[in-house]
Amino acid sequence: MTILNTALASNPVTRTIVRETAKKVDLTKGVNRNNARRVAELIQLRVNPDIAPLTEQGYKNEAARYGIRPEALHAFADIESQATGSTVTGRLPILYEPHVVSRNSFHVHDWWEVPGMGVVCSYPRWYNPRKKAEAVPPRCTRHPYNLKMEERFQLLAFMAEINFDAALAGCSWGMFQILGENWKALGYASVWHFVVEMCDGGEPAQLNAALRFLDHKDVLDDMRQGNWATVIEAYNGPGQVDDYLPKFLRRLSERRKLYV
Repeated sequence: MTILNTALASNPVTRTIVRETAKKVDLTKGVNRNNARRVAELIQLRVNPDIAPLTEQGYKNEAARYGIRPEALHAFADIESQATGSTVTGRLPILYEPHVVSRNSFHVHDWWEVPGMGVVCSYPRWYNPRKKAEAVPPRCTRHPYNLKMEERFQLLAFMAEINFDAALAGCSWGMFQILGENWKALGYASVWHFVVEMCDGGEPAQLNAALRFLDHKDVLDDMRQGNWATVIEAYNGPGQVDDYLPKFLRRLSERRKLYV
């Protein structure tokens, strides 16, 4: 039994298509067999339980370093992940983004169906689940955004066996849901280092990644000035303001009560 299959045998993420032969791509399934060890490590990766979750004081300390309000950072955590930096199984929260996987793998795997899941692992553009006409993307029976968390990791494992870096780059990670494809711009050595850093460092490291991202997007001054529509557009992308801004403002109003 391979390292990957050994790991999967005792893991909710159940994939079985990796074979023993290394350094070869199975053209019928698209599996890069040299990825077996890396995928096994990914599946076993957990958030460090010895790192305490963020407290109000933790938000205050980081916000003070940047001259921004702590309730704004806390509100971002609320709308992105319900302010939790790990799942019930101890993993980083993720959102698998097939269109981002696509652009990080040069569209090679677009429309590849994932057996038994009712989704594809890659498609060339974003499908808005809030629009009736796009709620179920082509060749899917449900939107990938609607997968349960462990199903998302199953989909991630499927793609990681094919193209490890593109799979990680195409997910939003942690309590602040930062896309893996931003790893280089945020100063990490690799997308794998980006993911491991947030696991090893727990919620404080995930907050640090979010602050790096806000700085990279050049919206820290907008946060200081309360230009929330600008911040939301930079953080979540064009077309997301109408959906995210009202949610953010509601959470911001609630979190202000903690930081008087």
